[in-house]
Amino acid sequence: MNLEKINVGGNEYDICDAKTRAMVSDEYDPEGDYVAGDLCIHGNKLHEAKGPTTGAWDSTKWEGRTLAEVLKSQNSKIEGLHSRTKTLIVDQGIEEKQNVPIPGYDSYRALMILLYGDGNNGITIFIPAVMYDISFPFTFYSSDKQNTIQATGYSVCMQGQIKNGTIIFSYLHISGWSGVSVIVYGIN
Repeated sequence: MNLEKINVGGNEYDICDAKTRAMVSDEYDPEGDYVAGDLCIHGNKLHEAKGPTTGAWDSTKWEGRTLAEVLKSQNSKIEGLHSRTKTLIVDQGIEEKQNVPIPGYDSYRALMILLYGDGNNGITIFIPAVMYDISFPFTFYSSDKQNTIQATGYSVCMQGQIKNGTIIFSYLHISGWSGVSVIVYGIN
C-alpha cells in the first residue's frame, strides 16, 4: 500500500508532506536501533519491525502495515494485558449485614472492589497493597425515599469498612432493591 495520500474524516492529506508523515511515524533512520513492534516510514510506506534491527534498510526485518492494522494489534495487546492483570476473587450477592472475606487478597498488588445495589447504582473502591491494613470506610447513598433521608436529600443504603481483606458491612438497607452485590478483582 502506498501512503502518498490518506483520507481522514473526508479530508485528504499528502503523506509525502514531512509534517503529515511525522504524525504517523518517523522516517527510517539507519543509525537508529529498532525492536519488534517499532514503526517507521520507508519508501512512503508504514512498516513495523519484526525484531531487532539497525543499519541499512533490510526489508526482511520489516512488515508493511496500515494504520488500521497497527491500531487493531495495539487494541488486542491491551485486551490481553487487561485479562492477565485482573482476576475475579469475589462475586457475591448480599441480603443482610455481614462480613465478606476476600480470599488471597494479600497476593495481589491492589484490589478493585465494586459495591452496588439494584443492578446499576454503586461505588468502586481501589486499594493498593501498601494500604491493606488501613481501614477504608464507605457509605453508599441512594435517592430512594423509602430509607431515612439524610441532610443531603439522599438515604444511606450501605455503610462499612474494608480492612485486612474483609469487607465489613456495619449497615445495610436493601429496601426496594433486589439486593446488594459485591465484586472484587485482584490486580496483579
